[in-house]
Amino acid sequence: MSKTQLKKELSALSHDQLVELILEAYSARKEVKEYFEYFLAPDENRLMEKFRKEVTKELSRTRRGGYSKARISVLKRLIGDFESFQPSLSSKVDFMMFIFALGVDGELRLWYPPALEKGLEWIMLRAVDMAEDNEDAGRILPLVDAVLTADGYAHRAFRRNLAESLRERVSRIRLDRRNVKQ
Repeated sequence: MSKTQLKKELSALSHDQLVELILEAYSARKEVKEYFEYFLAPDENRLMEKFRKEVTKELSRTRRGGYSKARISVLKRLIGDFESFQPSLSSKVDFMMFIFALGVDGELRLWYPPALEKGLEWIMLRAVDMAEDNEDAGRILPLVDAVLTADGYAHRAFRRNLAESLRERVSRIRLDRRNVKQ
C-alpha cells in the first residue's frame, strides 16, 4: 500500500479508531513500540547506545582463521534504521563514524572481504558528506584522519586506500565550494 492510499484509509477513521489502531500496532510490533517510545521521549544517547551494540555484535562475527563474517548489508541497514528515528544530523554522522572507526580497528585483527572494505569506505565518505552538509566537517575530518593515521589501526594498504578516497572527496568538496562562491 502506498502512503497516499494509507493516508486516505486513515483519514476515514475516527479519532478513537486511530488511537486503537496505534495501540494495537504498539503492542504487536517491537519496531513500532521502539519508534513511539523514542518519538514521545527522544533520547539520542540511548538510541545511539542501542545501535552501537548491534554494530559491535555484527563486526565481531568471525569464523576460523581470522576471517570476518560481518556483512556490510547489515551495517547499512542499521544506519538506515538509526536514521529512521530522525535523530540530529550530528548524531547520524557520529554513528557512522563509530561504525567506521570500529571497522577500521577490526581490520587489523581480521581479514575483511573486499565488499566489507568498500562498504567501510562508503560509510566514511557518507559521514564526511553529511558533516559537510551540516557544516561540521571541521570536527569530523580530524577524527577520520586520526583513525587513518593512528598506529594499531588497520593494515597500511587498507588505510592508504581509505586515505586516498578521503583526499579525493575533500578536494572535490573544496572545488565545489570554490565554484559556488564564484
